[in-house]
Amino acid sequence: MKILSWNVNGVRSVLGYSPWCHAKESERLRTMFNHLDCDILCFQETKINRDQLSADLAKVDGYITFYSFCNARNGYSGVATYVRQTETLAHIAPIKAQDGFTGLLKNNDADNLVTTAELLSMLRQEFDDTLLRALDNEGRCLITDHAQFVLLNIYFPNGHRSEERTIFKARYHECIQIVLRYLIRVQKRNVLLVGDLNAKYQLCDSCDPGPAQQFFASHSVQWFKQILDEVGMIDTFKQHHPDFTSLPKKPYTCWDSYTFARASNYGTRIDYILVSQAWVEGEDKDDSKEKEKKTVQIVDAKVMQSVMGSDHCPVFCELTSAVGNQTSIPPVIPKLASRFMPEFAGKQTKLMSFFAKSKNGKTNDIANTKNRKRKRDPIETETETKTATAKDNECGPQRKRTKHEHVKPDSKSRDKTQSNLWSFVSKKQATSTTSTANSDSDQ
Repeated sequence: MKILSWNVNGVRSVLGYSPWCHAKESERLRTMFNHLDCDILCFQETKINRDQLSADLAKVDGYITFYSFCNARNGYSGVATYVRQTETLAHIAPIKAQDGFTGLLKNNDADNLVTTAELLSMLRQEFDDTLLRALDNEGRCLITDHAQFVLLNIYFPNGHRSEERTIFKARYHECIQIVLRYLIRVQKRNVLLVGDLNAKYQLCDSCDPGPAQQFFASHSVQWFKQILDEVGMIDTFKQHHPDFTSLPKKPYTCWDSYTFARASNYGTRIDYILVSQAWVEGEDKDDSKEKEKKTVQIVDAKVMQSVMGSDHCPVFCELTSAVGNQTSIPPVIPKLASRFMPEFAGKQTKLMSFFAKSKNGKTNDIANTKNRKRKRDPIETETETKTATAKDNECGPQRKRTKHEHVKPDSKSRDKTQSNLWSFVSKKQATSTTSTANSDSDQ
């Protein structure tokens, strides 16, 4: 199973980069998928609204697609998850999907929630619904249940802009920590957490970490270490490269685009693929054979710095597992999948369809639509005739005209009026000429 996570900094803008930019616009995303060759692709910071999602992004052949949109601001945040759909990968097909970590968002299907009532109760013990909805309203989290494991695709907040956002980020960290602890400790689920965590936990993860004491005292570093040590998650890249400080190039994943820092690799490592420790190492109570059946192995993990298109680069991980009881793709795809959105499921007419060219080459614009003659129902025509007859009988054939009623003149009276008008104008002009001549002769 090949997993990729990438903060694309705009899903539309990333499609304009080589080599996939040379394909047709409607085929660029599929071309990019072929180039990256992964089974699960998780994007962060897609920066599109629901009404901006096009068919080439929502429906990609061979993939099940999920999108989460920011409801607080336009063109902000957003995450997307693409899962390859083939017979050989039936064991990773999603069976449930949820927008956000609370399950409170309206677009979720109540029968396909990953968040249970017990988990929601644990969250409500710490925070009220108003705060939970505010945290979940920025389109930062998608959770998919793949039977064997639960995948969390998250774009964590950046708390450097203001004190208010710093508090927002801290609250978001606390909520995700509760969710992870519940999934791993209570439900004993295998968990994958991927995305832009906007956090570091080692000095070597930054080109300029500052004083060590100040670095390790920050809230995000302490939270990250709790996720790894207390909750029980593993950094797949560090697990595969125990001493990655000795690598020829530091594995940074994000650079400042304003200072062109990527050229000199002056950046930070804030994009991760984390996996639950028990899924890799197995439970202590299991024997060796049982562990081999339940665990996965990290075959490869890398930072793909050569892939351009954003101020971040993708991070990649390949896992192998002997577990796979499903023999075919589940017949029911979660309703949150973008293919079931009304505009892509054929249940809603888009505005652009009124301007699309028909088969005969003519434009089906709104004006032509209005000018088309509507087929009249025979019953409707008969009803109108009866109504008109009833009005005539009510008023009578020789109905007198009311005082203010306007009568349209016939053609003869209109011609006579115009003739009289021209006669009046001619007399006026003749009188004016005569008076002018008399005044000249007097001089």
